[in-house]
Amino acid sequence: MPVVLDCRCVEEVRAKRKKRHAVKVEESSQLMIRIQKVVYLYRDAGNYKFWGEFYVAGELSIEELRPHLFHGEYFVPEKVGIPALVPESRNDDDHMLHELESIEIADASPYLFTSSELINCFRAANASGWFSGPF
Repeated sequence: MPVVLDCRCVEEVRAKRKKRHAVKVEESSQLMIRIQKVVYLYRDAGNYKFWGEFYVAGELSIEELRPHLFHGEYFVPEKVGIPALVPESRNDDDHMLHELESIEIADASPYLFTSSELINCFRAANASGWFSGPF
């Protein structure tokens, strides 16, 4: 069953992403776009961890996202358009909250969001409620 995303900006981001899909590493270098790798993780109640990553174009820090996180620390990835890391076989230790682990400079790579798009998605998800609507 496909995941339904609640963040309205996700559709805009997807449309922009289709246009950018053709952007290759050399084009990113020519434009001097800083690419950053965002590492996030899912930690269940038993402290088992699963990591994921995606790339963002532009300057970004965890501190810029922190005001839009649940309790300043957690988020629901489907609400901002990134894949959840929850294992397929769920148990009582599982929940939907994920954490931002780090944001670091990366080699040029196809990116999922610009930094402002990502901040806007986090802002919209927080405003609508991290636990409201379909995931």
